[in-house]
Amino acid sequence: MINLNALRKAAKSGDAAAVKSATKEDPGVVNHRFVHEWTLLHFAAKGGHVETIEIVLADKAEINAMNELWETPVDVAPDQPAVEVLRKHGGKAGPEASLHSAVFRGNMKWIKRHVTSGTDLNALSGGELPLCLALRRDNLEATR
Repeated sequence: MINLNALRKAAKSGDAAAVKSATKEDPGVVNHRFVHEWTLLHFAAKGGHVETIEIVLADKAEINAMNELWETPVDVAPDQPAVEVLRKHGGKAGPEASLHSAVFRGNMKWIKRHVTSGTDLNALSGGELPLCLALRRDNLEATR
């Protein structure tokens, strides 16, 4: 059985060999949701660990997985090399990937893009509509 705490620490520290070993032993662990809905890819991206990012992506990590703050791995990556690798594989920032993320951040540019591109305005995330999220965050501009 895989020690999830050790695996999380390996992804955070960029221990690519340990991450690769764990995902080989249990391929399903690559998209495991840790505290605050972080994935291995979030932890590797946050540390800027390009080799570890590549390993979990090769093991079918969900490229645009969102944590509880609607952050994708691109959002938490601190440096350009990590962002470039994520984008090369289709990674998007939260506001690009999700109307909920755009509303949460008050990013009107991306809210408008989602609305005009036909994003489902009644889609739930965390059991909440984008409109309800906007109201809860006192983002009246997003409700128009």
